[in-house]
Amino acid sequence: MLKFKRKMELGEKLKHLRKERRITLSEMAEKTGLSLGFLSNVERGQTSPTITHLHKMCAELGITLNDLLIEQTSNEQTEKLPQGVSVVRADNRKILFEQNDGDLSYSSVTTGVTEIKGSAMTIRGADLYAFGSHDHDELGIVSEGILELKIQNRSYFLYPGDTVYIKAGTEHSGRKASEEACVSYWIKVNAV
Repeated sequence: MLKFKRKMELGEKLKHLRKERRITLSEMAEKTGLSLGFLSNVERGQTSPTITHLHKMCAELGITLNDLLIEQTSNEQTEKLPQGVSVVRADNRKILFEQNDGDLSYSSVTTGVTEIKGSAMTIRGADLYAFGSHDHDELGIVSEGILELKIQNRSYFLYPGDTVYIKAGTEHSGRKASEEACVSYWIKVNAV
């Protein structure tokens, strides 16, 4: 289950973005393959989508997951930075969302208006998570633990320092394959 500051925060934002783009709920259901009732419940804060559902919705809205989940934090910066420079301290990262009571969590490693979007993914539990396919290419870098990525029915084990490039539209899933938590960093490339 995803957790947000307020129960309806995600749904309200999705509804606002959908209406802003003049997409009806029926059109969104047809384009994403998600049911009308499910999408309505998400927008009303009555159910929580999975990461795969969120990627489908974001693709139809023409945004990345980071665009949906991150808030602008420029007024929170305590340092005066040159224009075009953004610093996100490890202890001040914004949690974008958590699923399964924190067994899977994403936090932002970029903030503000940037050409690229980055997030840190931490997997603490043993579940396999379907990440689906995205409308953007991505580069992943494992920093702690072992990440098992499944792509086209084949497993790839990534260790600290290993990287992976995944082309837009490639279905993939993953889980931690180590006793300790697996931490990886993901950079969205060619984002819409």
